[in-house]
Amino acid sequence: MAATQLPDTALVSPALLVAAVMSAAIAVELRSLTAQVCTPVLVCTAWIVYAVRALDGNPQWVAVPIGLTLLVIVGLLRHRLRTSGNDPAALEVVLLELAGIGCLVGSSFVQAFTVALAYAALAAVLGLLVAGWGVLTRVRRRVTAGAAVAFAGLLVLVGVPLAQLLPAWSGVTLWVTIACVGLLAIVGATLLEKGRAVLRAGLDSFAALTEGWE
Repeated sequence: MAATQLPDTALVSPALLVAAVMSAAIAVELRSLTAQVCTPVLVCTAWIVYAVRALDGNPQWVAVPIGLTLLVIVGLLRHRLRTSGNDPAALEVVLLELAGIGCLVGSSFVQAFTVALAYAALAAVLGLLVAGWGVLTRVRRRVTAGAAVAFAGLLVLVGVPLAQLLPAWSGVTLWVTIACVGLLAIVGATLLEKGRAVLRAGLDSFAALTEGWE
């Protein structure tokens, strides 16, 4: 019925949701990995079809669900690998997980430069959520990736406005700024070795806190 109404896609999303329910039932009954993976893919596709038709065209409505879908698939694959006695951190699974995180936050960084700086804050929040997910699942790379995304989001949030102000600075303000930057560079170079020791100690503490994690 949905196919007969094309190019009107009003019935496509409900049809895909019905297919997702059927796929989930098959996955439960037959323990089929293919059916398990197809279920979130069908749900995501149903949402994308609806979002493209009914929402405002913001790429967040598409990119974030795709990222979440990839991460759900990663969870399913890891569970299957773990129960079968294989390594749940296989290279293919790790790459798929990183791709999911990239889809989750990528559009936020792009829109921070092209639409509004507030999207950088959204990227930072998503990064913190990924880091929290890593803590709950005891996976170091998720904590590291989430923290890196959150830091990058905050860096964009602070750095872009400062970069935009630079062309307007002149005269005394410009020279004071250059002097402050030079002073900070000298102080940073002086404290570089100490900073390395602090960083090394922080990494050692992180390793100790996450001992036994993946």
